[in-house]
This record gives sequence, structure tokens and C-alpha cells, in this order.
Amino acid sequence: MLVGRNQAGSYVMFLLAVLGMVGVFSLFALAPGCVRISGREASGGVLEQVFEHAHEGIVVTDANGRVLHANAAYRRSSGATGMH
Repeated sequence: MLVGRNQAGSYVMFLLAVLGMVGVFSLFALAPGCVRISGREASGGVLEQVFEHAHEGIVVTDANGRVLHANAAYRRSSGATGMH
């Protein structure tokens, strides 16, 4: 025997506690979208609609300052006609 009968109960309870914590973390991580099951990005999602229709100008750049995406309000205020 690897573990005696007297000690088995505490090991089983520890294992159940760890599995419970992993389950609760998974639920809280999956609910707001912090963790995604699939590797694909959802197109046309709520976040993209909020980004594009925000009244404030929003621009996303890379580390070199190159514009990756700009919403309609930013394009209007900056005079940009489109992404090149």
C-alpha cells in the first residue's frame, strides 16, 4: 500500500479541494472570456461593435507606433480616409 487507510481520507479530501478550486477558477475565468476554449476569435462580437461605434476616437498601435486599427470616430477626427 502506498498510503495507509488512516491517511487516505485526508489525501482524498485534499485532492477534492484542489479539483474544486480548479473548477471554480475555470468557471470564473470562462464567464467573462478571460480564458477561451477554442483558438478562434469570434468575428462581429460585442467588443468589436463597441470599439467601432464608440463616440471617442480609439486607435490601436503596435510597439513601433504603426496603426493596427482605428475606429470611425478616430478616423473622422484625424481626417484619415482608410487603412493603408
